[in-house]
Formats: sequence, structure tokens, C-alpha cells
Amino acid sequence: MTSKELTIKTGEKNNIKVQKTEKYWVHTNYGKLLDLSMGCSSFIFGFDNPYILERMHDFQKKISYLNAKKNESCEETDILIEKLCRIGGYDGLGWAVSGSDGIECAIYMNDTYYKVLGKNKNKIISFSPGYHGATYLARAMRNEVSLNRFVVLTPPYFFHELSQLEQETHFLKNIKNILDRDNEIGALIFESIPWIAGFCPWTPTFWSNLRNLCDQYEINLILDDVFGSVGKIGPYFSQDRFNIKADIVVIGKAFTGGLAPLSCCLTTQKISTVIEDNHFYNHTWHPNMAGVGAALAVLDIFDENQVYKIEKRLISLGESLRKKGLISNYVCQGLIFGSDYVNKPNDWDKFVNNGLSCIADISNSFGFIAPIIADDEYFEELEKRVSKVLEV
Repeated sequence: MTSKELTIKTGEKNNIKVQKTEKYWVHTNYGKLLDLSMGCSSFIFGFDNPYILERMHDFQKKISYLNAKKNESCEETDILIEKLCRIGGYDGLGWAVSGSDGIECAIYMNDTYYKVLGKNKNKIISFSPGYHGATYLARAMRNEVSLNRFVVLTPPYFFHELSQLEQETHFLKNIKNILDRDNEIGALIFESIPWIAGFCPWTPTFWSNLRNLCDQYEINLILDDVFGSVGKIGPYFSQDRFNIKADIVVIGKAFTGGLAPLSCCLTTQKISTVIEDNHFYNHTWHPNMAGVGAALAVLDIFDENQVYKIEKRLISLGESLRKKGLISNYVCQGLIFGSDYVNKPNDWDKFVNNGLSCIADISNSFGFIAPIIADDEYFEELEKRVSKVLEV
């Protein structure tokens, strides 16, 4: 099959032609669609934020790239590194391109750490269902392909017959039992925000216990904050809402407002002092300067308080939809809203036909990500269009 044939075949399913994007709107041959995922949470500042675009283009014109040399830097990257480390309370930073690439970089940092220390701790605990990217290594973390180094467990939200407290307690005991049996495990990688099987945030107590468990067994906690970072649940780093700190944290997506690919891994001093002379993870765009410009612009305009204002409006929306009998339970945290259907739509086209752009639904839950720029128009159109989709 040629690439042209593949494009035609996959394009036949819905045949949506995007003509223009602006703010939270996607203009298509189906009309003006309200985007419920904001580019899978990347474009939360809008699809055409003028300030981010301007800074991105200015930086790209000034410097096209850095050459991945250890002694090569520029003022803008130094400023960005300093700001990120200060905000997150970290000591070192490694650049990557995509979220998947950032996860690879985090695993490389963890491997290098134990290699320099001379410890045989090559195994990592991961979870499925879960999502860390599209690369081979990321796929192995969710058991799509086999690599002996990953111990893949079922995450707590999948034990539906148990209460959340019971789920989290059961989950932590399972990890502890594995750590008691296997001293080759050197890290645990976890998503800050579960989303692949529906939005179901962990409790602050769970996060504290997970951090304590990693400390007890002297393993690294690697936090995949690619989906969650830059205010999805409030703070710039999601973990700050739970008062914990991962040994390595990966951020991306909205890091650049979605307008340029860039991600990074931040590490504590414990790790950075060990690997600083042995970190050779680099590539052509190391980092790309358009991404640096966009990331600095995002830092300028990011307002955590605005996220909490939107959270209040989403809670009001949830109450309204529940009173209408369109959803049963709902949960809201920051910009993220998740709920259970009363009557699940029969097909994906019902969303598009009622003016909503979203990822095709495959579960019994309905959720979306609001943009930080959500205004009265957004919420009015959101409730009107969502109500039409959920009505029988």
C-alpha cells in the first residue's frame, strides 16, 4: 500500500477537511466546530495566540538551532532553563523534541544514573492501560511489545469493583510486594494525569504514599507530566497540586502552546550531579529555537489563577448537565472535565453534526479539556452543543 492509498483510505471514514483554526474553533467542511481536546491539550492558549507566535518567529529568525555541543548555549535557552528549574525546584534539564522523545530521555537519564553508580537496576515498573508515547520503548511500557526490563502492572483506576481508597491501597501493596521480590527495579514511571481510560485523578494521600514508597526502596519516581503540565490541573507542574516531587519529570505539549515541538526532562540534584558528565542524549534540534521562543512566551502569559477560575465554571457546567439528566457523575480538576453518560451517543458523527470536534469516543465516559482562554462565548456554546449531543 502506498502512502497516497493509505491517506485516501483513512480519509474516507469521516472526510473532515480543516480549513482554518482560531481560538478554540476549528473551521471545517462540517462547519465551525468547537474543539473539546484543544489539540490533545497542546493548544490550551488558543490555536493562533499572537503573542506566542510572535515570540516563536522572533527567536527562530535570530537563531535557527544549537548544535548539541556541551559547551554551546545561548542567552534564551539559559533563561528558559533557569526559569523552569526555579519553578519546578529542579537542578538539571535535558532537552527533547516530542513527549515520546522526552520519555526516552527520562529513561536514558535513569539508566545513566544507575550505570555511573555501578548498580544493576535496569528494570522499571510501568502501567497498562497508560500512555507514554508512540516509540518502541513507550509501547513496551504498556505491554504492546515485549521488553524484559518493564514490569507492567494494572493501574488503580481499573479495579472498578473497589472504592477509590481500596483501589489505591491495593495498588500500592502490589508495588511493595514486587519491590520486595525484585531488587533490580530502579524506577517507577507514572502519569500525572490518567486519561487513556477516562479521567480519574488520584487522591493527594495516594501521591504522598507513592513518593514515600519510592523513597523507602530507594528507586526513582519518573513522572510523565507531558499531558498534565502547564496548568491542566492548576500549577505549571501538576505534582505541585499534590505537594510531591518526582526525581525526574517530563513536560511537553502545552509547554510551547502547541505551536512548536519541544519537551524536556528535569532532574533533582541527586541525579544531575551523578549524570552531568555522562549525559549524551541529543539530536539535530537540541533544542529548536522556535520552541524555546514559544516556551518563554508561555511562561510570560501563564496564570495559574485563571485555571482555577475555569475550574469553577466547569463545575457549574457539570451541575447543569447533571440537573438536565444528561450525565450522572462528573469530576473536574483544573481544565479537565470527565463525566459518565446517562445515554451514550450511538456514533461519533453525532459530535461533529452538533458542532463539536473531539477524539472518537470509545468508553462510557464523556470528557474534554477547556482552554485557558475560555470565555463566555466558549461556555455558552459548549453547554448548548454538548447538551444536543447527550440528549436522547
